[in-house]
Amino acid sequence: MQATHDILTCGVPWKNADVELRKHFDHLTFTGPVPRTFIGPLALAGASWPLIWINAALNWRLSNQTIVRAVLGLYNAFCVIYFRNGISKAFGRIAANWYAIFQSSQFHLMYYSSRTLPNFFAFGLGRSLQH
Repeated sequence: MQATHDILTCGVPWKNADVELRKHFDHLTFTGPVPRTFIGPLALAGASWPLIWINAALNWRLSNQTIVRAVLGLYNAFCVIYFRNGISKAFGRIAANWYAIFQSSQFHLMYYSSRTLPNFFAFGLGRSLQH
């Protein structure tokens, strides 16, 4: 979330990137226990930016964090549906329906699907590639 916030707030520097990143992007100073990449947050910020702009223009009063997490959660939900459709084609509707029941009944999947953790940036991509 921190990197996505920095990208949405400060933009992406094109000149003197190393200096600008260290100056404005605090998640490089406070990296946490695991070094992270910009790829997931950059894609998420790019997908969220139009909705954040519409939110500001129409004065909907949604927080940027809510919008960003909704975009990531919907992406992961659509990827699970896409994977379920692949199961339906390969193994039939019954297997696909059982997959959907098992996936939707897992608390952790519902809870974490909108969290900006590296494994849930990769979750949807993994589901899409397995199709």
